[in-house]
Amino acid sequence: MKETLEYANEDDTQSELGLTTVVDYELFSNETKKLRKKDRVRCEKIEGSMPTLDKDYVQ
Repeated sequence: MKETLEYANEDDTQSELGLTTVVDYELFSNETKKLRKKDRVRCEKIEGSMPTLDKDYVQ
C-alpha cells in the first residue's frame, strides 16, 4: 500500500479512485472490529448490508 501512496498519479482519476477505495476499505474494517467488540448484533447487520466485504479480511 505504501507504493500506491508514493507512486499514485494525481492526474490519473483511476489511480485516485483505487487509492480511495483501499483507504475506505481499511477504515470500514477497523470500524467493524470496534463494533464487533462492543455490539455483535450491530456488526452483523453492517456486514449483511455490505455483501462485497471480504469476511477473511475482517477478523
